[in-house]
Amino acid sequence: MKDAQQVARELGAEIESLQEELRAASTHFHLFNALRDSVQFQSELEKSPLFWSFTRHAHLQAAVISICRIYDQNKRGSHLPHLLKNIQNNLPLFDREQFLKRSKGSSYSHRMLASNASRPSAARLEYDVEFCSSRNPLVATLKKWRDKAIAHKSNEIVHGQYDLIKNDPLEYETISKLIDEGYTILNYYSTLFQGVKFGSFPQEQLNDYHNVLQALKRTNAL
Repeated sequence: MKDAQQVARELGAEIESLQEELRAASTHFHLFNALRDSVQFQSELEKSPLFWSFTRHAHLQAAVISICRIYDQNKRGSHLPHLLKNIQNNLPLFDREQFLKRSKGSSYSHRMLASNASRPSAARLEYDVEFCSSRNPLVATLKKWRDKAIAHKSNEIVHGQYDLIKNDPLEYETISKLIDEGYTILNYYSTLFQGVKFGSFPQEQLNDYHNVLQALKRTNAL
């Protein structure tokens, strides 16, 4: 049987893995939207339409793949539903005493965060479990795309027997909502468990694609 320290380490590793997937999803989706909406660089983009079309699609595809991992329903996978189940089964790890044990030897400022340590509310856990399940229409749509077009390409799609885009569109608003809620959920439990809140890259890094497009614009001006 695993002791509390081992379970806590595994919980921390799951949280870290999920924040990496969320940051990847958020960044790729940001770049997809940014390149799609870069009207001020339209003439530069139109000089290499195939390259930029595939680049935009690659960012969108990468974002969706990461979201599929985050909301995966596989029993052997590491994802938000699995994290929430682990939290439900190990609520004592969120007690202040356990927080202090885990932060022993760390900085004073980190130990001070123990004052906020507490078990997540049952109502919040129940809501988050429901949101991350396939009973949520957003997650159900994502799972359908994962099963029929992303992880596998089903015969009914190939043979034209089912129109996934028409019947179950994975809209940009859905992708954005799943990323935002993923951060909200993960940060709620990470803050209670280890006093750490995650986010995307700084805005100046997210927008450094401007350097590439500006260079193209200067070249075209010569």
